[in-house]
Amino acid sequence: MHRALPLLSIAALSIAASTAWAHIGSPDVFFEGSAGPYPLFVTIRPPSVIPGIAQIEIRCPSADLQKLLITPSRS
Repeated sequence: MHRALPLLSIAALSIAASTAWAHIGSPDVFFEGSAGPYPLFVTIRPPSVIPGIAQIEIRCPSADLQKLLITPSRS
């Protein structure tokens, strides 16, 4: 029972880390997930200087998506 706990913790962390990831040495962030019924592939490229403008690329393989709205917010 005590040996299963670390394995479950490692499995939970690897699943959580797989939803958003970045390349080593790159500030870019990649997300592959769903927005409702639509699968999305999102790439966020932060600005090289602050203040600056980030570039956001969103791809959806579904032909049913007609409109996509993005609202920036401070965290």
